[in-house]
Amino acid sequence: MIVINWFKKLLTSLNLFKKEAKIAFLGLENAGKSSLLIRMKHGKFVQVDPTINPKSEIIEVGKVRFKAFDLGGHDNVLKLWGNYYPFVDAIIFMVDASCTETLPKAADELWKLLENPKIKHVPILIFGNKIDKGEALDQQSLREALGISSPDNKKDNNLERVEVFMCSVAKNIGILDGFKWLNNRLP
Repeated sequence: MIVINWFKKLLTSLNLFKKEAKIAFLGLENAGKSSLLIRMKHGKFVQVDPTINPKSEIIEVGKVRFKAFDLGGHDNVLKLWGNYYPFVDAIIFMVDASCTETLPKAADELWKLLENPKIKHVPILIFGNKIDKGEALDQQSLREALGISSPDNKKDNNLERVEVFMCSVAKNIGILDGFKWLNNRLP
């Protein structure tokens, strides 16, 4: 009940009671996409196996309805992401901020999103997940690793629609701030 009340307060503070949105959860394998979706839907943290096939979930609380597409992040699924672009109002791009080995590939995939003309006006919320781990990067270091820290990049590549929030899905930290930002950019 506490979690349901927290989520209702979240949605009220975000003024989402009259909005519907389709959101794609993207990111590399093991970034926390499915765990975030479960946290949103059931209010608890669950570690899950990697998503093999894309799936969608409807999340309803009060009058709020989200259709979330959890597309997975393994190599075979990355090429399918583009099939969902015409249908989404926003993208949540999850990054494992504690795994520096995967950051170059995450940056490549992020820039493919940013340069895709089909979604050039779609807001992109980047969650730097797993900040509860000691080796996790801070926000500025993650921005640099993803190639989005330069003011020139922001202006030249339409990065006004992109923001980075650090979070821990496991500890339920930082998620609310990211969704507040995203809510202000949804139609």
